[in-house]
Amino acid sequence: MAYYGAAMTGSVIVPIDAMSTAEEVIYMLQESGATVLVTGTDDRVGLSAVRDSVSLDHIILTADATVANDAVTLASLIESGDPNFKPTPIDRDALSTIGYTSGSTGRPKGAMLSHWTVILSARLTAEVHGRTEEDVFISSLPCTHVYGNAIIHACFMVGGRLLMLRRFDSDQVLDAIEREHATMFEGVPTMYFNLLAHPRLPEIDTSSLTRMTVGGQSIPLDTIQAAERAFGCPMLELWGMTELGGPSTTHRVGEPTVPGSIGKVLAPMEAKIEPLDEPGGSAPWDGKTKGELCVRGPLVMQGYLNNPEATAETIDEDSWLHTGDLATITPEGHIFIAGRKKEVILTAGYTIFPPEIEAVLAKHPAVQLVVVGKVPDEARGELAVAYVVRKPGEEVLAGELEVFARRHLAPYKAPRQIVFVDDVPKTGSGKIKRHELAAMAKPAESHNAYTLRPGRPPSLLPLPYGPQDQPADFVYVRTDIVDGWDGDRPSGKVGLVTMAGPKGINALNETFISEIVTALHSFDQDLDIRCMVITGITTDVFSVGADIAEMVERGMAEAYDSDFFSTGWAKIAECRKPLIAAVGGLALGGGCEIALMCDIVAAADNAEFGLPEVRLASSLEPAAHSVSRVRSANRRPWKSYSRAKST
Repeated sequence: MAYYGAAMTGSVIVPIDAMSTAEEVIYMLQESGATVLVTGTDDRVGLSAVRDSVSLDHIILTADATVANDAVTLASLIESGDPNFKPTPIDRDALSTIGYTSGSTGRPKGAMLSHWTVILSARLTAEVHGRTEEDVFISSLPCTHVYGNAIIHACFMVGGRLLMLRRFDSDQVLDAIEREHATMFEGVPTMYFNLLAHPRLPEIDTSSLTRMTVGGQSIPLDTIQAAERAFGCPMLELWGMTELGGPSTTHRVGEPTVPGSIGKVLAPMEAKIEPLDEPGGSAPWDGKTKGELCVRGPLVMQGYLNNPEATAETIDEDSWLHTGDLATITPEGHIFIAGRKKEVILTAGYTIFPPEIEAVLAKHPAVQLVVVGKVPDEARGELAVAYVVRKPGEEVLAGELEVFARRHLAPYKAPRQIVFVDDVPKTGSGKIKRHELAAMAKPAESHNAYTLRPGRPPSLLPLPYGPQDQPADFVYVRTDIVDGWDGDRPSGKVGLVTMAGPKGINALNETFISEIVTALHSFDQDLDIRCMVITGITTDVFSVGADIAEMVERGMAEAYDSDFFSTGWAKIAECRKPLIAAVGGLALGGGCEIALMCDIVAAADNAEFGLPEVRLASSLEPAAHSVSRVRSANRRPWKSYSRAKST
């Protein structure tokens, strides 16, 4: 309602992804000169940061959002609206939308789209896919993404019925197809991977479907064929860009599809293949000659907002938009994407530009150099991998860098792997050879050395299981020795064990537990250390339990019955010195088990426990002051502990 209401007044619309961080939102609002923010966010802190940084005339809250006291609600505006409102006459070439897409400089670029571009994109999409008022469409694509945006417009343009899901969920999608007798499902490859793997798929009646669309990234031919067999209808591949307002190539319904092709360019658009060694040239449509895919026509954006240099790099003097995709075109006009010219990463339909991740990770004090590459992934298409050179003498864990990235980037942009290297491959002129990154090193899980500092060599420590010469090259645990205090006087040392990963959520696996035990036992044998503390790298997660992926790989029953979950916890309890669990945020499953193995549980006021015993103990008094004492028969009592000044 807000989108179409704004469009009917001639206002310029800036769609912003709900997963964007406050930093990203602030930049887009400031750069676009936005004066009104319409949001359904419940993130009070994030919205406060936006309000403090951007001069807005109005904040309008949708749904049940109540995070801004001085804001108005969309419902109240509609209720008090004028029933005689008449749309503002608008020139079709006037600016309608500024769609932000990350650029090669690492900063988002605002693609300026006219009203005609937006409407024509919807019209062409509706026509080529044979949409009618009899159709029932189902989509969980983000409304702010050009793909999802064009689908909504196309549905309303023909008068069809649209069921929008807030987020993709396999169960909800399958149930909705059967219940609503859906005729068309719109998605990205990841969605189809999940649907095909769903155990209830054979039981669901999907016979109402007449076609499916897929875009956002390349999809394996086997998956297309499997989906067509499972759902009994053709899958229509499509391709588009924010700079084109939506899909620009696709297969026409009713015509034979060419599996693996993104279809033909939509008329009245034009397409050509520009040879890499012949700027401005045009390669033959022979299905063999590769070059950069270029398109021209009324769907091309007006340019990038406040960025004439980037506009000139993307749209040449003859109005051809250079897509950055390497492709071939058959004599019949079918386009096949052969790779990427630009160094972008396509993850589950989202476009990620490496410089944006590099700019964030470079701010970490332990990082000297970072280069982001990609690796193929069957489910998501591609994953971002960060290759990091640490500063001399600096020690940082992969989990710490992942948490750091997630604080400043939308979740889908955060790198899925961290690889520590001594240097990155470069040309003689110093230019980084990104195509050689993948062959450099294994992920950080296999080499991320962090040497314990207690006096006794780690290789001589009694380990809970495994070979006795296991090296202490830690991946998930960080150790520090700090001064303890008795009042205002230093009193001995405290061994600090910080859980840092994987992926910033502290999902425990066998290696993780082994590292915790090894670190604690090392501290336990150090004569200078009087007590030990175990905590999480973030303030909102202690541990969310087990690494389900590892448990499934090992077999759930074996994982539960093995040392992984039985004797592992007992080894923590064997420490003789006082052990404190400093819990902040979520402590679920294995996290609760670790806490119960400690002498003292100090819970921050945001702590949430996932075992009834711990929840009961923490509810006996205010969480900020609650301390639970847990003793086992083999523990001797200690008369004094470090006094907790704050939680």
